[in-house]
Amino acid sequence: SITADIQSSAKDTRTQGSVIYRSPKLSITTTVNNVTKEVASVDVPASREATSGMRELTLSESGAPPDPAQPSLLEKSFRVMISTPASGTMAVRVRIEWPAQRAPSAKAEGFIETLAPLPF
Repeated sequence: SITADIQSSAKDTRTQGSVIYRSPKLSITTTVNNVTKEVASVDVPASREATSGMRELTLSESGAPPDPAQPSLLEKSFRVMISTPASGTMAVRVRIEWPAQRAPSAKAEGFIETLAPLPF
């Protein structure tokens, strides 16, 4: 669902030398250099800065931030890290780890990582 959200991003604004895309569900804002077509930056609302310029947030199985007012004991949550990819790629790097709630020094039990291409 995160990849589908990124791929359905629409051109939000055009500034001098760059184009800004915004995804409809998570409001992920991606700034792309208009000349090189490389991703210059990625911003994710309600996220925090993680290591290496990654933005980190927690999402439930439904792909939305967990609702603390209505916790579901059956629904899993995942740590999602979103960042710029290697240079030359017009995509967003997405890494999903589980479990989401663990000690900062503890390794993830599992993860999946992908590149979500931006629409041209």
